[in-house]
Amino acid sequence: MTRGDAISIDRARGISIVRCAIRWVGGRAVVIARSTDSGVADSRITGTGEGGVVLSGGDRAKLLAGRLFVDDTRIEEFSRLGLTYRPAISLDGVGNRARGNFIAGSAHQAIRFQGNDHLIELNEITRVVTDTDDSGAIYTGRDWTAQGTVIRHNFLHDLGPAPGFEVKGI
Repeated sequence: MTRGDAISIDRARGISIVRCAIRWVGGRAVVIARSTDSGVADSRITGTGEGGVVLSGGDRAKLLAGRLFVDDTRIEEFSRLGLTYRPAISLDGVGNRARGNFIAGSAHQAIRFQGNDHLIELNEITRVVTDTDDSGAIYTGRDWTAQGTVIRHNFLHDLGPAPGFEVKGI
């Protein structure tokens, strides 16, 4: 348990967080910035306050891949404190991936991406976007220079509010 982020990695190469349990943190589980060939695999993340895993790597000007990853990880009940724009997985930069993950339990997005040439595949996403609208389970903003991301073979189900639940506006 911590009030901030559990693990923060900056300017590193070849760091793997494998078979770890990270739970009940006030911030994010893992933040990897300005790094290459690093990531999270085969782990369990639950009960975070501000999102799950943030990956930011690669050089957009040169289109050099960061090769950061979140693979085969369960991320559940994330973003308890910051309800919007605090996804389970955030991909930024060039050439990063989210593969084979199970993501569940949030008012807003599961995966958010910005940049180029990311891979988002084989993820199961459920029970997200439960208390917001104008969003999506897999989401990106409006940047015409962000191209080349591949999204394939994901299983999205039971999205949006539960039956009988009404999202009330102001």
